[in-house]
Amino acid sequence: MSPTTSRLALLAALAVAGCGSESPKEAPAEHGAAAPDYERGPHNGRLLKSGDFAVEVTIFEDGVPPEHHVYAYRGGKPIPPSEVQLAVTLSRLDGEVNRFSFAPESDYLKGSGTVTEPHSFDVTVNAVEGGRTHNWKFESYEGRTTIAPLSARQ
Repeated sequence: MSPTTSRLALLAALAVAGCGSESPKEAPAEHGAAAPDYERGPHNGRLLKSGDFAVEVTIFEDGVPPEHHVYAYRGGKPIPPSEVQLAVTLSRLDGEVNRFSFAPESDYLKGSGTVTEPHSFDVTVNAVEGGRTHNWKFESYEGRTTIAPLSARQ
C-alpha cells in the first residue's frame, strides 16, 4: 500500500471511529446517553443556576419531533412557567443559528420549534424572572470527534 493510500485509510478509519462516539446530551434518559459531567435536574436535563433561580434544559422527543422543554425553579422548588420569559439560541458548527422563544405548557416552558439534528451546538439561554435577568452559555456537542493535528496535516 502506498503512503498516500495508507494515510487515506487512516483518515477514513478515524472518521468512522468518531461516528459512534457521542458527547453528553441535554437529556440522556430521552436520548440514551451516559451520565455527563454537569449537574442534572429532576427531569434529567442540564441544570443551570443563578442565585436561588435555576432552569433545567431538556430536549424532549418521545413521540414528537425534538423540542425544548425547560423547567424553572426558585429555591429548589418548581415555579409556574408563566413566571419566566425564556429564549434559547443554538449556534451550530456550520454557522447556522437557531433561535427559540418559549411559552408555558403544563409545568414547563415549551420551545417554539423543532431542534433539528444534529444536536451539536453552542447554547445560549436567557431568562427573566422576578425582574431579574439570567444568562448562561454552554457547549452541547453530539457526535463530534477530534483529529490530531498531525493526522489532519497528513
